[in-house]
Amino acid sequence: MTDRQPDVTEQIAANALTSSAHSCTYCLFDATTGANGTAVAVCIGPRYFLATAAHVIPESHEFRLVLRDSVDGICDFSARHVHPTIDVGLLELRSVDVPRLGNTFLPAERLQTHADQQTEYDVTVVGFPHELMRQVGELPLSADETLSLRMLSAFTFHSVALPVSEWPAIGTTRTPALGIDVFIDFDPEDSLSFTTARTAGDVPRQTNGQAPLPAGISGGGVWLLRSTQAGAIWHPAPLLHAIQFGFNPDGWLRAATIDSWLDVVDDNYPDLRPEISKIRGESTGQV
Repeated sequence: MTDRQPDVTEQIAANALTSSAHSCTYCLFDATTGANGTAVAVCIGPRYFLATAAHVIPESHEFRLVLRDSVDGICDFSARHVHPTIDVGLLELRSVDVPRLGNTFLPAERLQTHADQQTEYDVTVVGFPHELMRQVGELPLSADETLSLRMLSAFTFHSVALPVSEWPAIGTTRTPALGIDVFIDFDPEDSLSFTTARTAGDVPRQTNGQAPLPAGISGGGVWLLRSTQAGAIWHPAPLLHAIQFGFNPDGWLRAATIDSWLDVVDDNYPDLRPEISKIRGESTGQV
């Protein structure tokens, strides 16, 4: 990446692109363990999914999709599927719940399945770190039971995807592979970027100007920030490139390409295979 400071126009464009990525990003709460993760709302054909990491949605656990400005989330899903060897998975939304997410689903044409992994390229990760969760009150449900109300803040982490020549050597976990893995440089001291300025009053103070620990952002999207021109109207269109699922405090985040996530869709939804072939065919341009 360059050290050149962006001008005002570039900053406005970057903020618009980032906000667009945030609009598709949701918090998944594990009601069984009390942990939280992140998911991206995606639409492929007539079906609506939450793309996330497999370890965020363990089998037999109960989940709640946290909705904006609503205490009542979504607890029931049509299906759960995960990749047999890669840490990605999905929850399919019931048709009755789709309208509750409004117009926030990422369309299929914004899934980017290819990138030149021989060189570094700019990416943005959006998620809900557990460190930024805070208690805001309690809601009485009955004379003997209350519901704890907690607020989650999303964060935006701007960085670069590392070229394969700089990938870390990892131990007992799955061996990294081109076309499957993405490793992202993680520097908590200077790479944090909230959607508002760091000096704004709603920036959580506990971060002290540093990025929070990545726990909780698993399942969050790794985005390529681009814009498209539609007639005379500029339209922000970040591309979903990968799903984040792991990190190492020594300096990297690990993600699985969106192509790996599409394998889960392909294996479990034969009716969507024409759509998936189209996605893979249209996103072959190298980043």
